[in-house]
Amino acid sequence: MDAETETVRSEESRAKVSLTMEPASEKKRRPSPGRGYWRRQMDHIASQLKAEAYNNLEFRDFIKEQRITKLRRVSLHEGLDDLVLVLNFGLHRTTIDDS
Repeated sequence: MDAETETVRSEESRAKVSLTMEPASEKKRRPSPGRGYWRRQMDHIASQLKAEAYNNLEFRDFIKEQRITKLRRVSLHEGLDDLVLVLNFGLHRTTIDDS
């Protein structure tokens, strides 16, 4: 391995370390990685929902029940510093016979 290749690799390593050592508040301010591609944005949304389910036991317990049916409606509302995404799903309710 020549000296130039070694220098490039060490610079890349330092860049990776500096990216991973950023304060959490800085990471939260970054835009999602979509870069104009809707599939990447959907992957970002899905990963955020999975993280919420992993970290929030109440949310996870509610979601794991097999009661959610077809997606009925989606609405987006953009504020000054947030985006509200509302997903309305049908809910399957089982009926109990009184007989």
